[in-house]
Amino acid sequence: IFFGQTVDSPIEVMFGMICAIFGLAFFVDSLRVVVMPLSEQLGTELPKNLTLPWVLVTTCFLGILVTYAEPAITSLRPLARLVDPDVAPYLYCALMEKQEILVFCIGMGVGLAAMLGTLRFVRGWSLKPMIVGVMFPTLTCAAYMWWGDEELRPLLGLAWDCGAVTT
Repeated sequence: IFFGQTVDSPIEVMFGMICAIFGLAFFVDSLRVVVMPLSEQLGTELPKNLTLPWVLVTTCFLGILVTYAEPAITSLRPLARLVDPDVAPYLYCALMEKQEILVFCIGMGVGLAAMLGTLRFVRGWSLKPMIVGVMFPTLTCAAYMWWGDEELRPLLGLAWDCGAVTT
């Protein structure tokens, strides 16, 4: 219904949902058995073998890498076809013509956030000042996109959604 199509075969939908449930269960179990111990070992051994700047570079690289692996990011392309370029030209350009740049910028944001999180952990920084320091520029940009430039308004939802996807 969301994509303007009706359900022709409820049995197929039910089978698909059951497959999705089992697939997610196997995925979560594999995370617990394989990925978590690997990442725990990496987090323990990496600081022993590298200096802090190299740990931060590695953290940033991993942040970019996991952004490209995020399934929600790949779902942008089919939704981009629903955007009318005459109504929202910047949104259409970002989703259709410059999607790789968009995903890379999202990845850089995740990488920088991971670096800041690592620095916060290593240096013992409080989380509250970091949140307050990010809120003002973020809300200022959002306010400008909403009230300052009407053509940027359709991009605002994409900006907040990309931030939500990467968390």
